[in-house]
Amino acid sequence: MNSYPFLPTIRKKLANKGKPVPWLLTEIGQSQRWLDGITEIENLKLGVIFKISKALEFDFLVDYYKWLDINDVPVRQVLAEPESVYKKEVRKEDITFTLTVRGDVRNASKVMATLKAESEKQGYVID
Repeated sequence: MNSYPFLPTIRKKLANKGKPVPWLLTEIGQSQRWLDGITEIENLKLGVIFKISKALEFDFLVDYYKWLDINDVPVRQVLAEPESVYKKEVRKEDITFTLTVRGDVRNASKVMATLKAESEKQGYVID
């Protein structure tokens, strides 16, 4: 069975950009030895495919699935990685601060409501 032409596609995209292979390897933080060991796109971590796609401004996953469809190849797996690979733990802290309002304090509740709404947009909770 034929496999998706991942390395030839990488080389073609590099040529289109006028960039050498070492440039890509630096962009994605990999070595030539790593590249030489690639046999199929299916053996790569999804995060690496994303890095390559970003560096070359080409969506390899979309192209891969188009290739599967055109070549009538059944999908052998669902591309997924454990959440721990791509989701960093968010450190949560409580911060207390004092707000001093000078002037006409009759609108202070509107100011606080706006502050609370804007904070919530950023993922913060104001009690």
